[in-house]
Amino acid sequence: MANQEHLALLQQGVEAWNSWRREHPQIKPDLDHALLENIYLSNSNLSGASFRGRIFRT
Repeated sequence: MANQEHLALLQQGVEAWNSWRREHPQIKPDLDHALLENIYLSNSNLSGASFRGRIFRT
């Protein structure tokens, strides 16, 4: 199950997400089984993120 804090940060937008990633480079985002619907991911720093079982929809 996705870490709800990570998912909430991603939903805040690219700028908020990338800022959090810069401040917490040691954390590997857990987005397992997340429904990533209508979330703009372009230019988001998703390196090291876990996406097992996730669903992408636009």
